[in-house]
Amino acid sequence: MLKAVSDALAAEEWIEVVGFATNSDDAMSTAESTRPDVAVLDLRLKGSESSGILVAERMLERLPSLGIAVYSAHLSNAWLQKLTQIGVLGYVSKTEPTTVLVDAIGAASRGHTFYSADARVLAEATRTSYDEAVRTITAREGEIIQLIADGQSNPEIAQLLSVSVSTVNNAVISAMHKLGAGNRVELVMRAVRARLIVVDG
Repeated sequence: MLKAVSDALAAEEWIEVVGFATNSDDAMSTAESTRPDVAVLDLRLKGSESSGILVAERMLERLPSLGIAVYSAHLSNAWLQKLTQIGVLGYVSKTEPTTVLVDAIGAASRGHTFYSADARVLAEATRTSYDEAVRTITAREGEIIQLIADGQSNPEIAQLLSVSVSTVNNAVISAMHKLGAGNRVELVMRAVRARLIVVDG
């Protein structure tokens, strides 16, 4: 099926297929070596990391400008929520024709979101939930995330803001919880994608 999809995409004049992979390890290395505008990813993968969600997350950590469109037979609210949080731009069910996947790739290449019909209702509900979480980030939390992005440690941030280190620690933990981030790097990445902060370069 992979070759059939690849051939169908290559038939489009404006799409250049620069590589494909059959497992999670090759997917990561191929993305890093070819640096495509858009990656099409399944949610179930062979290899050392079977979760396409985690592979997508790692790809976006290393290639933040990458557009990702998920092409999968699996659909759930929890998965769509996670995909939305990490910045995946598109989801297309494998029950859809490849022309729909082509539309998703086009949208992702422009930084736009795209969901096939069976995912659209779930995606809208998920996006609303995530947007509400983003809106709960306080001005102080946003300020602290910006300073983290600028390379400051928690003690340095505390000194700059004239607050205690525990206050900074609590703010970071709160922001991580709101954005579903597991660490400081992920927190910054999600804040950038939510347009809460700006990172130079």
